[in-house]
Amino acid sequence: MACSKQITPKSTPRRNAPAKVIKPRRKQLAPDLISDLSDCILIHILSFLDAKEAVQTCILSKRWINLWKTLPTLVLLNYPQLIDGNYEKFVHQVLSLRDNATDIHSLQLHPTFFKRRCNSLVTRIMKYVFSHNVQHLLLSYQYFKPKCFSFSCSTLKSLRLTGGHFLLRVNTIFPNSLNFPSLSTLSLTYFTFSSNDDACAKPFSTFDMLNTLVINQCIVLNDRNLCISNTKLENLSITMYRDSYPGTFFEIELCAPNLRTFSLTSKHISNFFGDKSIFSCVKQLSINVRCFDKYAQNSSILLNWLNCFANIEALTVDIATLEVFLNFYNLFEVKPPSLVNLKSLKIETYHLLCVPPFDKVVNFLLQNSPSANVETIIVDKWSKM
Repeated sequence: MACSKQITPKSTPRRNAPAKVIKPRRKQLAPDLISDLSDCILIHILSFLDAKEAVQTCILSKRWINLWKTLPTLVLLNYPQLIDGNYEKFVHQVLSLRDNATDIHSLQLHPTFFKRRCNSLVTRIMKYVFSHNVQHLLLSYQYFKPKCFSFSCSTLKSLRLTGGHFLLRVNTIFPNSLNFPSLSTLSLTYFTFSSNDDACAKPFSTFDMLNTLVINQCIVLNDRNLCISNTKLENLSITMYRDSYPGTFFEIELCAPNLRTFSLTSKHISNFFGDKSIFSCVKQLSINVRCFDKYAQNSSILLNWLNCFANIEALTVDIATLEVFLNFYNLFEVKPPSLVNLKSLKIETYHLLCVPPFDKVVNFLLQNSPSANVETIIVDKWSKM
């Protein structure tokens, strides 16, 4: 029997299989940890931004669209890219879109490029923040007008104003009729004080809660005295203009029975007038004067100062002040100041090598307080000029 031959079918060649497409894995986005924070934390973060930066955060996500509208701080800077009426338009939109129920805690306004026509805008901003219970206000505006503050505000606690430098021929008059009953801190730079009929300017007597007063390079008109009269005032700092022009140097009448710290920086040594009991309340005194003539007269005034402030516990002077004493030819023949309560004497200098020539003056000042601690502090030269 013939064997049947099994025929195996020929295998057809396999076609090349299409390459398997591997889809790239979708990257997992990192969780937005910042947006997951609570509103109060995000608002606190936004409070470190100026108004323009804060508004721009609305494009980050839906979570951020309305956050800036509830900011309790409002910082308006100088935006050079917003010219002509664009700045005013931007400010109007910010004020109109804010949450009207949110109070303004603080306002910082630096419209350094404003022209006179912007007084109406500044006035509107002031009216808005005063109606929203502002507590802290910083305003830098060389064309300041009293009508900007023609509104009363019972919540304002601190006020820092910078007007126009008198060399720019801008006479920024400080109004005598401000109604801020809760104001505790007032700082004024480049302002002019006008006097009443009693030959004395009294711009601070209406601030019943004033605790700290800073007067920086201000002017008193008509060669009148500046009267600082306030029963609650504890801290006073006066820095006079470096240039000798009418009104830049003035005498001071002091009526502040609770004054504790006093600082004066000037090229002129002013006479002080007031009850001796007021001077005796001061515990910390700082004197930085640069008088390069009339050493005998100026040394006499400085000694009178130290005798008036006899109860001070801390005294700070710079080397220029010590030089006034050093050039007084008969300094060591007069009676030294008592200063029996003095515990600390700080000498501000620009280099430690500047101190040794003044050892005699230091010993003279400390004759009645030999146990006082003497400390030399190196300071920035330009900060005191």
